[in-house]
Amino acid sequence: MTSFNAVDLSVWAESFEGSADWRRQKASEYPDDAARNLEAAAQLDSLAAQFNAGDVDPELVAEYESLGNSDVAHRVVEVESELLKQVGFHRHFANADDFIRAIIEEARN
Repeated sequence: MTSFNAVDLSVWAESFEGSADWRRQKASEYPDDAARNLEAAAQLDSLAAQFNAGDVDPELVAEYESLGNSDVAHRVVEVESELLKQVGFHRHFANADDFIRAIIEEARN
């Protein structure tokens, strides 16, 4: 079973930063879809900044960590990856807590 104890928020921040860079690259490659890619990049940058600042609910992070000791641990990485791809296109998260909450909810479903 996977363990998520002591979540390092900077890892999430780095994932968001990398995805934001990728979206900016796609915006220049596909000018017809630049607006959507740039909007997604801006949202990803905002989420990265929140994770870098530690601006998350510690109780929510603890709930996420508990998934590592549950029967849904195997789904968490898959869900995280899918949600990250959807930021700014199919999903919009008001803040980092909303992203973590979505992982928890989708992993359990």
